[in-house]
Amino acid sequence: MNNNCMQIIIVGLSCSGKDTLGEYINHRYKVKHISASDHAKKISRIDGSIIDSNELANTVDDYLKKCGKAKVAEYIYNKYLKNNDTNRSFVITGFRYKEEYEYIKKRFSNLILISVSADLDVRFKRNLIRARQGYMKDKSKFRELDLLQNEMGLIPFSHIDADYKLINSTTFDDLFAKTSKILD
Repeated sequence: MNNNCMQIIIVGLSCSGKDTLGEYINHRYKVKHISASDHAKKISRIDGSIIDSNELANTVDDYLKKCGKAKVAEYIYNKYLKNNDTNRSFVITGFRYKEEYEYIKKRFSNLILISVSADLDVRFKRNLIRARQGYMKDKSKFRELDLLQNEMGLIPFSHIDADYKLINSTTFDDLFAKTSKILD
């Protein structure tokens, strides 16, 4: 891959390693990391109130169905990418809708899609270890989140059409080594 221009979208289910991989690429290759999840939270806040993290996926999904499924991608494009050269490097993590990917792909023809996956048990354990605000202590609720994210469409699409598919069921060092083989 051309290290002078990395335009990457990384997708995967919760706790698959998307943001960890985005941060790795940011530090190793000096590429701007943009977390779509962070921006989805910002633009979908209702009347300035804080959304309960346990309900975040449903709330954001409902919001984007009303406003347009590419709303987060449009926001990211306008905030970070619009006034920049099409050769600008970036890595975006956390898109859930195919429409988000397509919105960015139309504007950056060199865009690559990386799908990161890990077994449910591995991801649920990571969820428990992280213990972020609103994390799920119940595995059945975590599985429900998987179902919701799959219904949004990008995850199943990426399993078929991703340029690269990475399995992240061991260590992050293993994931980073696999990524470096792609990007170096």
